[in-house]
Amino acid sequence: MGSDTKTKPAASSLKTDVQKALLAGGASMLAATSTHPIDLIKIRMQLQKPLEDGTKKYKNMPQGILLVAKEEGIRKGIYKGIEGAWLRESVYSTLRLGLYEPIKRTMHVKKDSSILWKFLSGSMAGLVASAIANPLDLLKIRMQAQKGEPMSLGWHVRDVYAHGGILGFWKGVLPTCLRAMKMNGTKLAVYDSIKTRLTATGYFDEGIPGQFIASVGAGFF
Repeated sequence: MGSDTKTKPAASSLKTDVQKALLAGGASMLAATSTHPIDLIKIRMQLQKPLEDGTKKYKNMPQGILLVAKEEGIRKGIYKGIEGAWLRESVYSTLRLGLYEPIKRTMHVKKDSSILWKFLSGSMAGLVASAIANPLDLLKIRMQAQKGEPMSLGWHVRDVYAHGGILGFWKGVLPTCLRAMKMNGTKLAVYDSIKTRLTATGYFDEGIPGQFIASVGAGFF
């Protein structure tokens, strides 16, 4: 009986973790759709070189987005590489958010634990997720940065493999993992801590208002 009692909560926790992970991945895909034009122009601005007269083609975010839309269109312009973004979020965000609670349980991190332990749990989740999803992140950035007629996702897969083999898909994995650890650790630790403090006041429960405030705080930090 004792063994059965322990097994049921474990199975229930696993089911809940999977459900939360899938919902997180789906929500992140929707978020990526709305922010894709901003992400695309960010990459274009980071990679651009000065024109012959010394000026820059993409001067700021609004001007850059409008210019890409004018020159390249919507689907083939500001939403170039959206397939890669969807694939990346379906793996990366599902794992980085879905692994947080299991890692916390493994490390015996409680609601009232120090924010440093929550940061460590979030960092570990970000590390695993970014290491696994690095190939998809690479493909997304290549598709966004490409000028002219967009090439298919399959073309980019073949091109990366032709020039770098399997390891070519993990190019830049170290800085990607370091960034994910800092971002995911901060975001989830702050979110977790703010939500815990809000519910402790008695004015908030586990519902949307408290989650929204905690999300805004986490996004700010």
